[in-house]
Amino acid sequence: GNIGSYAEGGLGVKLGANIANNINIYTQGDFIVAGGGDIEVDSGFLLSCRAGTSIGLVDGVFVDLDYGVTRSSQNSFKADTLILKVRFETDTIFKSN
Repeated sequence: GNIGSYAEGGLGVKLGANIANNINIYTQGDFIVAGGGDIEVDSGFLLSCRAGTSIGLVDGVFVDLDYGVTRSSQNSFKADTLILKVRFETDTIFKSN
């Protein structure tokens, strides 16, 4: 398409629970400010809700799968999302002496 430049930033809350060894479920809600790229997002506010599961493979490595819906504040934009990702977690990238 002919989208051009687009930017967004958001603030949200994520709640989760450990249901089994190395398996977590979570839900997340976000309030997002967005605009540009000839995408109709009403007044520039998006609301997003997602739910998913996270499986720990080895120490600090996870596979996440979630489904969500993002809508503009007045419903002129709607997107369903399915996200599969590999996530790495570390305490810090710096080594102390």
